[in-house]
Amino acid sequence: MSISNRKIDAWTSPVVSETDRPTRTADALKAVFDSNSNQLKAAHNALIDDLAGTGGAAEIGAAAIDGLTGATVQSQMESLNTKVFSVLKTTEESNRYLDGNGNYTVPQVGAAANGVPLGGANGNFLMKAGTTDFMTVWAGAESARSALNVADGADNTGAAVAAASAVTTLGDTDTIPAYSSGLKKITWAYVKGLLTTYFDALYTAALLTMTGYTKPASTSAVLTTDKVTEAIGKVEKGLDGKRSVVVTATSLPTSGSALSDNTEYRVSANVGTYAFAWPANPFEVWVKFNTTSSPSITFPSGTKYIGGAPSFAGSKTYEMSVKDGVVIVQEVTST
Repeated sequence: MSISNRKIDAWTSPVVSETDRPTRTADALKAVFDSNSNQLKAAHNALIDDLAGTGGAAEIGAAAIDGLTGATVQSQMESLNTKVFSVLKTTEESNRYLDGNGNYTVPQVGAAANGVPLGGANGNFLMKAGTTDFMTVWAGAESARSALNVADGADNTGAAVAAASAVTTLGDTDTIPAYSSGLKKITWAYVKGLLTTYFDALYTAALLTMTGYTKPASTSAVLTTDKVTEAIGKVEKGLDGKRSVVVTATSLPTSGSALSDNTEYRVSANVGTYAFAWPANPFEVWVKFNTTSSPSITFPSGTKYIGGAPSFAGSKTYEMSVKDGVVIVQEVTST
């Protein structure tokens, strides 16, 4: 499939189309949130497969190059290949060679003196240049010719490519030929960098606006440093006063500072001297904590209790639920 068909013109399930008062189940709503990133992931992976496949070069556009034909990397490479091997081709029936003055002439006795290296043969178009051993130079050309299975000037590049082993894994140092004021090469690491920059922008644009949530700068930040469940927990459900999904915390605010509404505090440090304070009504908070050996825990004036005001013992575990200033506290025991 053409890589241009991998473009995403519209989301399959845009979140903006959801009602302000969702009527879906929790699982269905999660599926809506996931659908856009899943759609983007599928298109991204398909694009990588297209570029990594044997037809990838034919999908990459290229500006016109003087002397070459084609508008893709593949077609320009094929045109370049034809030109290169038309130059490398030898004339089997010719008895002439190119001497140091640029003239074609018939080799004389003592081939090296005529510009043909020792071991050279009539019919090779070679030019003497200093002490260069052209047998070595042309051996490399012959090796390249053999690799592409080119015989007698026939261009079998397409057949050779079709018969070659498929590349299943691209390394960062693998290269793709390119042309920009001369022959250049592009490393796979560079291509990945370009794709990352391009798709990071798409991923970032696709992130939902979340209350109290700072949008990560890149896809990698989402994947490595962000807790998706915590992010979803902060999604604003609407402007109609509905409760948002509960947020979790592992530490209490500074003593005397108000707790946060709609939060579960699973406190990791033991609580000693501490003054609880409530947020503005309406609110709901749940707290689980362990006390130090000599706790001194107080509640704000006006607090009401179900089951009476608690008395906290040392080195115990407690769970506490507070709603609109009404407290229920119970020690957690194993029996």
